[in-house]
Amino acid sequence: MGYIKKGVETMKKLFGQNVSVPSFGLASAQPWSSIFRKSWVSSLLLACLGLAMGTARAMDPRAISPVSIIPSAMTAQVGDRPVAFMAPPRLNRAYANRQRVGEAHPTYYLTFQLPEGAAVPLTRLMVELSEGRRDFLFHYQLEATVAFVGTPESRGESIDFGELSQDRQRKSITLDFEPAIAPGQVVTVGLKPERNPRFPGTYLFRVTGFPSGDLVAPSFMGYARLGFYDTDQRGPIFR
Repeated sequence: MGYIKKGVETMKKLFGQNVSVPSFGLASAQPWSSIFRKSWVSSLLLACLGLAMGTARAMDPRAISPVSIIPSAMTAQVGDRPVAFMAPPRLNRAYANRQRVGEAHPTYYLTFQLPEGAAVPLTRLMVELSEGRRDFLFHYQLEATVAFVGTPESRGESIDFGELSQDRQRKSITLDFEPAIAPGQVVTVGLKPERNPRFPGTYLFRVTGFPSGDLVAPSFMGYARLGFYDTDQRGPIFR
């Protein structure tokens, strides 16, 4: 009825005050009926009603299609803009199961979460030494690297890798997941160097995540903080 009143108000301005809202059987509406005797008048009235309804819908935010307010970056790469996480992945925890310096065959566990709001899968992870004795060469046993859904205390399904590589100059290791990790998961990777550093102290590893796509914007996830100690002392082991 609100739309009809708007149309009637428009008609009153054009034809005077002898125009009323149709009663739809609830009251008399003779002035309205008399106007409709002229077909051109009824056409003009319907046009005014349609204009009023269209204006009302345009002003009503509830009438906006939800598709129109979804950022295009959530679903696809647009032009030359790189694909990026809408909600970035974050490193939750990191620890080494063996913390003595020089100890052989340790495992460095890194647990991270890819939020539901990330919108795109995570296809690659890079871990690079950022702080610590850089004269020590971390030699990772690539074939022994593992990944699984969940945490070390609550392991879920195993996750496969595509390509694994390491750069000894940058002291980094890169893991490609195949298939990529979908948003909404907690994942743990287990890196297996041949041995721990020979020097005690705290070592920081920068963790970076890469979304799926040809042109992507990597996301810094946090620092994995690992502590190693001599046999007569203990250092921090948790991030």
